[in-house]
Amino acid sequence: MLYPVASMDFVKLQKSLAYTQGNLSSHLAKLQAAGFLALEKEFKGKYPVTVCSLAEKRARSIRRLWRRAENRDGGDRPFAAK
Repeated sequence: MLYPVASMDFVKLQKSLAYTQGNLSSHLAKLQAAGFLALEKEFKGKYPVTVCSLAEKRARSIRRLWRRAENRDGGDRPFAAK
């Protein structure tokens, strides 16, 4: 879900995936521990916001895999939501 965009806030990601808050938090923690994800805590006004982005090292790997999959499948984006 994060590959095509630079970053996404927690609430938008949660709505996009239709995950519960706890479920998404658990997944994000595991991805962060594995080095796939960077989480940044910010404030927008008085409200805390968690911004999720792919870790740069892993983002390069994911882009490479995506390009390979696109080339193999004739240019289709195999993981794109329909």
